[in-house]
Amino acid sequence: MKRVLFIFLMLLLVFFACRTKHKKSTNVVTRVDIDSTGEWIISKKIDNYRDSITLYWSNGRVKEKGILFNHYKKGWWNYYDSLGNLYVKSYEAFNKKGKFFEQKIVFLKNGQIDSTKSMFLNIDIKDTLIVGKKNKATVQLVSKYRDKKSRIVCLKMLSRQNISYDFKDSICTLDKKSKLTFEIIPEKAGKDTLKGYVVEQFLDTIIYHEDDTATLSFPIHKYNITKQVIIVDSL
Repeated sequence: MKRVLFIFLMLLLVFFACRTKHKKSTNVVTRVDIDSTGEWIISKKIDNYRDSITLYWSNGRVKEKGILFNHYKKGWWNYYDSLGNLYVKSYEAFNKKGKFFEQKIVFLKNGQIDSTKSMFLNIDIKDTLIVGKKNKATVQLVSKYRDKKSRIVCLKMLSRQNISYDFKDSICTLDKKSKLTFEIIPEKAGKDTLKGYVVEQFLDTIIYHEDDTATLSFPIHKYNITKQVIIVDSL
């Protein structure tokens, strides 16, 4: 088996080497590495900062897949079991305190989403918006904390030069479904990127200490929104 795997990898190396040779004008480089577990990695360079990574189980099935930014995981990553079943999708990033999962979708064995362990946004914003028209949009937070008392979910969209919204600062809800509906009003045709975030906050979390004292905490989970749109004068 190891001999077959070795031959297969050598063929991959030759194949990718030939591709690189015929594409001297590009910066795309593909390499194959093997670790001690019998798993291997295919790394494809996208640009000076990003690499597309696919890690394989020793049986040849995909194990992990996503983008490295400056050698750190960033953006959506897919994780598969050794049978090839997707069991987690997570949006990974780094902040000043280190690695964190901004959004996480956990799947059951039947392929359905496990809402008791997941935390992610469902964003319903059309790819094409019309100038001067109120374009309806919906952002819904699916959270494992939806049943927690005194939970509030707020949406804030960052201001854009040629785009306005039907609310001034933010809109909030106490409803468990955490569905926020609003309108986008573009003022000029062209391409644009909508940016904003959803904040999930718990208003009455009490932390008890060993010295019998207690403090009131306001934990916050933040979920970023980035959506590229095309704005036209009419359809």
